[in-house]
Amino acid sequence: MLELLYEEKIRFILIGGIFENNPVIYPGSFNPVHEGHIKALEYVFSEFGSPRKPIYFELSIGNCDKPDTPIEQMKERISGLLKYRHLPAFGGILVDNAPLFVEKDVLYDNPDYIVGADTYARINPTHQMYSYYHVLPRTGFKYVPNRLVYSDYYEDFIPVDISSTKIRETR
Repeated sequence: MLELLYEEKIRFILIGGIFENNPVIYPGSFNPVHEGHIKALEYVFSEFGSPRKPIYFELSIGNCDKPDTPIEQMKERISGLLKYRHLPAFGGILVDNAPLFVEKDVLYDNPDYIVGADTYARINPTHQMYSYYHVLPRTGFKYVPNRLVYSDYYEDFIPVDISSTKIRETR
């Protein structure tokens, strides 16, 4: 199935879950997934109230800041995320080739997103007016509300001071 996505014969795949309309998507490279990602997932899920919507990790083949992810690396990232499928917040893993939020909006019909304050600051408000953003603090970044982009800022969330980049550097 993943091969069909890389060959651009399908638009996305869902692994380890059942797709729900109006999904909540947690995009990232998750290279590798770590405690900070999982803490953010569980925190936002706990803030939803009832009924709680599952959250889908989203991996994009393409990335506007990095080279495309080779298929073997994508398989490793999927395996890493599947270790958390037992969590109530886990809705599944969406894999696509939609590196921009405006592309994700079209593909998933204006979903909600979980993003850090650093990612939120890079969102182009002229293209992102219909989705909703759950914004988490990020060390070294300040949340600046944008009146054109709907969002909640979870200022009580304490981020884990860890990064996938630092983890990769120690390997």
